[in-house]
Amino acid sequence: MPGGGFSPPDRRGRSADQNQDAPYFNKPDYNCYVTTIRLPTTTRSKQWASKPSFDTHIFGRNYYRAFGLRDGAIRMIRGSRIEREEIDAAFAKADNGRIAAFDNSKGYIFYDPAGQSNPIASDINVPTTNDIDWTADNVPCLSSASRNGATK
Repeated sequence: MPGGGFSPPDRRGRSADQNQDAPYFNKPDYNCYVTTIRLPTTTRSKQWASKPSFDTHIFGRNYYRAFGLRDGAIRMIRGSRIEREEIDAAFAKADNGRIAAFDNSKGYIFYDPAGQSNPIASDINVPTTNDIDWTADNVPCLSSASRNGATK
């Protein structure tokens, strides 16, 4: 799905002649993509599946992706935001060890006429581009924990 993937973050490190204990700076950054795919009316909801949703924090950034199926459409929202402009060296070192497990897959949907074992949830409210005011302060481009200030 367009706008559905993330690139893994870069490792944080310094050359040996630099202060290894100095914090790292994150330039403020934010992006959000909302994709809606209208499904053929001849298909049923249980025939559709997607890549898993995810919500992770690494190097002071929240990476978030969620899928929902409602009103004959698959909806995906994907957001990324810097939540900590400065991270200490120990925090960066720990997150360096997490890069290999980072989910850098694209957002895919799958169709199977026989049905899916894990169909897309219909109880997750992922809005379409015209459902809400996307310029408002509290848009759903981030996980609920990030919107409520409970970040890792």
